[in-house]
Amino acid sequence: MRKRLEPHVLPFSRIMQTQTRTLAQTMTGISNESLCHCLEQALESSRARTQLLQQQNLLHQILENQLACRWLHEQITGTDGPRRLKARSLLINMMQKSGTITPRRSDVTLDDYDEALSRSWQEFMKKLDAYNPAQDNASYRNWFNYVLRRRIIDVQNRRWQDQQRRIEPFQGDEGQDPLENRSVEGTSEGAMMEGQIYLEQLEAAVKSERSLTTCHMREYPYVTCQLLMLTILHHYKLSPDLSWKKIAEEFEVPQQPLYAFYTNTALPTFARFCRQHHFI
Repeated sequence: MRKRLEPHVLPFSRIMQTQTRTLAQTMTGISNESLCHCLEQALESSRARTQLLQQQNLLHQILENQLACRWLHEQITGTDGPRRLKARSLLINMMQKSGTITPRRSDVTLDDYDEALSRSWQEFMKKLDAYNPAQDNASYRNWFNYVLRRRIIDVQNRRWQDQQRRIEPFQGDEGQDPLENRSVEGTSEGAMMEGQIYLEQLEAAVKSERSLTTCHMREYPYVTCQLLMLTILHHYKLSPDLSWKKIAEEFEVPQQPLYAFYTNTALPTFARFCRQHHFI
């Protein structure tokens, strides 16, 4: 059975009028009972719901208030089906409009953050009925941000694991790979010799190309496109499988900036060089 508050509590419009100055000065100006009544009005009236969602400070206070979160939990887990759906929808809208969701940090890519955010919402909505703010002594906002931080770590770890397995093939704009079928392992003696000659010719051309020394990592200028590609070619002659962890250790640089430099700068430059010198 859904819980309703006593009729003597001020209606939503009166609360908003009397508390405007207080909200501008402090986050604790509205009583617990009035916060719950704001939620009650928002569930009963679409107009009150719209007004509530426009008050970011008030949303922030509700999402941080233990009593308000517990009251909302009672509506989300109640027996009234339509009211349960309204309460779930209201909570999600309040979370999105409140500005309290942890923003993306500079060390997290936009793709990783968007994926983690999407997975966090899925988990949040899936486990919403089972989550109890009273039992866990935490707000919905804190719970969601905790889940989001964990999903960001999961997404980043998975991406790094994929990157570290092996270096991606050297692809030109036309999809050609200058090292395709050039591995010196697991082939006939003639093919091995042909592959060895090809790699040595490519290595010699890279060494003599001064333009490949002009592009380098911003934080580590000694890591040039030429040096990185020569290192990769050297290891490729031994085995086509090479981890970014091993390369980063050789250069004594972090893996993520090194891979970003390879993907965004070194690889496109190397592909143009290979086309110009008819290696692809």
